[in-house]
Amino acid sequence: MSLHPPRPRRAPGRLPVLLAAATTGALVAGLATPAQARPDTPAPLGSVARTAGDARYAPGPCPRTADPVPALETARCGTLTVPEDRSRPKGRKITLAVAIVPAATRRPAPDPIVWFAGGPGDDAISEIPLALNGDLNRDRDLVFMSQRGTYSAVPELTCPNIDAFNARALGLVSNAPSTGRLHVQATRVCRDRVARQGARRSAYDDIESSADYDALRRALGLKRWNVFGISYGTHLALNYMRLHPRGIRSVGIDGVLPPSIAGGAVTWKAAREGFDGLFAACAEQPDCDARYPRLKATFLRLVRELEARPITTTVTVPV
Repeated sequence: MSLHPPRPRRAPGRLPVLLAAATTGALVAGLATPAQARPDTPAPLGSVARTAGDARYAPGPCPRTADPVPALETARCGTLTVPEDRSRPKGRKITLAVAIVPAATRRPAPDPIVWFAGGPGDDAISEIPLALNGDLNRDRDLVFMSQRGTYSAVPELTCPNIDAFNARALGLVSNAPSTGRLHVQATRVCRDRVARQGARRSAYDDIESSADYDALRRALGLKRWNVFGISYGTHLALNYMRLHPRGIRSVGIDGVLPPSIAGGAVTWKAAREGFDGLFAACAEQPDCDARYPRLKATFLRLVRELEARPITTTVTVPV
């Protein structure tokens, strides 16, 4: 990790003042006196350890990532330590990784953007390239924090066996009872793994995560910031707005998942609505309907054929 060096900037609210000497003697005396030190420039965001209530931020090395994240080479990183369950403030503590990517401009706006990752379960640090591809750091620093339980948090409550099941499921019939039983079995293994780590599962929710972000803002010494959430991150952002409105300058939500909807339960319903909308739109357009007649029936037939006889290929992942 390399810390981002402080940029020379004028202290806020101060203008250069030139004092005229009343006499030549006073001027000479002034020249002979060592010049007073300039007021300290503000420390770069995330470079100072701070405590805010029951949370503590400490600068440190950038977290490990599953895939390379080049922006971490110039990011300022650290950790936020908070209670696992705020109803038990003296109980177990958890640690969340923090990475701050500097703005592209030399004079960034004072209010950074904080990124709310999707999932639930995506690791915010791994989504840094996604945010930078959208040019979000054009004139503001970007703040990323791993949500509790995700890959760069401690404890890490991920379930590699579910990843293995999802890979295996590509060759299974998607709606077969046998596939469902295998999924339940994998989920039970995952649950038992989390339980063995001593995690209080009820504390890994929107309410506690919202409080984590409010604690981070205060621990970074920020009066306000801008919130940007994607997918599940929009669901978390809406809860955050409701529970901790103080300190929010603006909110951007991309791919809205409102709190009134359970994300996991609506996934396949939303997928079917999307496909049905596509089929209907094609049928209503003469050119599309002529080129792809009976599109829905063809699609379903191909799905059944591929489930019965999967086609396997091998690819090389570029990264």
